[in-house]
Amino acid sequence: MAAIGEQLQEYANPNDEICGISVSMKDKEDVLSIWNTNADKAAEARIFECVHMLSPDIIFLSTFYKR
Repeated sequence: MAAIGEQLQEYANPNDEICGISVSMKDKEDVLSIWNTNADKAAEARIFECVHMLSPDIIFLSTFYKR
């Protein structure tokens, strides 16, 4: 819902865009993927900050950026 409401875009680099999201429910873990259009600008984004703020009760075992 945050992506549809463009809340995530506020935390992306101004020269980048959020272009997709998926959630994969698996037996041992769930995976949240957020895609952006420009990998070169990802280091300057604060998307993880936004996700943690919007879901304070969820414990993320790991977070990482994959180009």
